[in-house]
Amino acid sequence: MSRKAFRILAICTLIGVAAAIWAVQNEWSRWGENENGSKLFPQLAAGMDDIAQVKLRHRGTELTIERRPEGWVVLEDDGYPANAKAVQDLIFALSEARRMEPKTRDAKKYGRLEVEDPTAPKAESKGIVVVDKNGRTLADLVLGKENLLLQAIGEGGAYLRLPGQKQVWLASGNLIASSEAKDWLDNPVVNIPRQRFDRAELHHPNGDTLVVTRSPKGDGSFVLDGLASDEKLVSEYYPTDIARVFEKFEVHGARKRENVAFPANSTIKGRYRTVDGLEVDFDLAKVGGEDWFRINAATTDNGQSPEALAEAKAIGAHTAGWAFRIPEFESVHLKKSRDQVVEKAKPQS
Repeated sequence: MSRKAFRILAICTLIGVAAAIWAVQNEWSRWGENENGSKLFPQLAAGMDDIAQVKLRHRGTELTIERRPEGWVVLEDDGYPANAKAVQDLIFALSEARRMEPKTRDAKKYGRLEVEDPTAPKAESKGIVVVDKNGRTLADLVLGKENLLLQAIGEGGAYLRLPGQKQVWLASGNLIASSEAKDWLDNPVVNIPRQRFDRAELHHPNGDTLVVTRSPKGDGSFVLDGLASDEKLVSEYYPTDIARVFEKFEVHGARKRENVAFPANSTIKGRYRTVDGLEVDFDLAKVGGEDWFRINAATTDNGQSPEALAEAKAIGAHTAGWAFRIPEFESVHLKKSRDQVVEKAKPQS
């Protein structure tokens, strides 16, 4: 690039940066005039201690998070514990949300700000309703996209619309509500870093038994036991995939164990062990077209490690009596039979 071209580019860049700074300052100054604007849900702040439920709607799905004496739970998941922090953060943000600037009233433009009907099949919006213990509605809104400019200056803000009203508002606050069910459940259910992995046994319904262990090389790698001299792995990553199965193991749904029947003739049974003696026995099966997982026991190997014993008790308390719906990427490695992970090695010339 010539010096002249470089100078022109530098000048254009400076102009662009200056324009961006001016835009932010101008917008913030204008929004600052409305900084003390009216709260959208003043009754929410006043009734914080009486909140009983938070209901979310997105693309035809509904999620009801209910406050119980033992804490927040997700009703659609048979009352499995909810992510309390995510619920509390949302409630607080709604209680502090203020009108900053009126936007469009044209329904044809709702999609651009993601404040369309949240029940529509392709909607990006989220419907949120907060009710108290007497059934009184404390907040009711359609939450749209975040405002990137407010994000850039660290204030936070999003577009929203009140049901039954045409007016769309830009509102202040860290207004974020995930549409992913897993983000409202108490995840991860188990978290065992792969560095602690020692051994796993997988028993498949077809009679296959796959055993993955820590490599005797001591280099932190993992191997599949029982490979013949003329066999090799289809993927060298398979043992590592097994070793990290319980690393931030997140579930996408939960049911009381008695409500999910694991077929005896198609259930994969496994045992996972760590170097410090923690053992986890589990089942995996396809039920109703989805993968379901249950932990039958979390114990220690002869009480080898007090820390492992405490961890086993914690896992048991978190998973006893429950079956979990898990996504394909969590189950795919566990479901592979031997002929899917082992192949004949090509003879060396």
